[in-house]
Amino acid sequence: NFKFPQVFRTNLGIDKQLGNGFAGTVDILYTKDINAVKMRNFNLNAPNATLTGLDKRKSFAASADRLLYPNLGEDVVLENTKKGYSFSATAQISKTFSKGFYGSLAYTYTLATEISPNPGSRATSAWESISNVGTPNEEELYYSSYAIPHRVSGKLSYRIEYAKHFASTRSLFYEGASQFNYSFVVGADI
Repeated sequence: NFKFPQVFRTNLGIDKQLGNGFAGTVDILYTKDINAVKMRNFNLNAPNATLTGLDKRKSFAASADRLLYPNLGEDVVLENTKKGYSFSATAQISKTFSKGFYGSLAYTYTLATEISPNPGSRATSAWESISNVGTPNEEELYYSSYAIPHRVSGKLSYRIEYAKHFASTRSLFYEGASQFNYSFVVGADI
């Protein structure tokens, strides 16, 4: 019953001239997974042990077989999930100055979640690369590895017209952003 990926997406944008060459813009984008891809190793046993100490996560006992049928290896099945969404909002102010000068400043906030970042070229490598608290078979919703939560950008430009039919524009652009999300994996997957 696997379905190709599908999302619901909606957006709202507002542009407003504020006078004296100023303009304001607000853009909001919301995306919800309808048929996102998830991988499941149907040959993986359920965890049969619990970690000791402060971390009480489920794990596999050292002597236990992780696989139901050891001679088959990892057999990964593609399935769908409805979990996962993203939200992004951008606010920008810009100003057109006299004599060809222009400037803008914008801030973007993004929140994105997913079950699987699909970090491999095959289903098996993608399934093996999922960092999570439980097992890769569990449908755990995490912050997306590819979202940039905070981003500021600015632009200054100057346009000069010459010879009645030609123009050149020179621009400076700045972007500042928080780093991507990350996961700590210590001593491999438990």
